[in-house]
Amino acid sequence: MELEIFKERLNKLNLTLTDFAEMTKLSYSAVSKFGKSNPVPSWVESYLDGYESKKDLDSLKETIFALADKLNSQNKVI
Repeated sequence: MELEIFKERLNKLNLTLTDFAEMTKLSYSAVSKFGKSNPVPSWVESYLDGYESKKDLDSLKETIFALADKLNSQNKVI
């Protein structure tokens, strides 16, 4: 993965380099060197793919629960 693509993916996911470093338990220094003195590691792309999928699924889950709550409240008999 090229450095610019890495940065674009982080931006799309609303993540900073600091966020990514904390999530992956890497030092900020190591992450900030991706694509410069060190290539972006090959695992980063699949890690970000998984993170993006989880984020999408969490959002979908919240939507489903909100709709279920709304339906349940409409079906209550007083």
